[in-house]
Amino acid sequence: MFRMALEGKRSLDTAKILNVEGIDSPNGKRWLKTSVRRVLGNEVYTGALVWRIRAKDGAPPVRVQDAFPALVSIQDFGRVTNIMHSKSLKTVHP
Repeated sequence: MFRMALEGKRSLDTAKILNVEGIDSPNGKRWLKTSVRRVLGNEVYTGALVWRIRAKDGAPPVRVQDAFPALVSIQDFGRVTNIMHSKSLKTVHP
């Protein structure tokens, strides 16, 4: 997925490719563009363990780098994050 994103493929195109190849999503169903974006935005693929991202008490998230082997480099993760932000809507329709 990260390679496809770096090649400029949209999340919807990536979801279609994964579905055609018969690769199930984490919940065992078909891939949607939102599920692809969720994977692409998840730091766990860089080997980082992050929790308490949305802590109700306002505490900062807890981050442990190199908690497990990385599947994507931090640099590629950053590039994909920048690509996703540049393609996101700048305004939200009411």
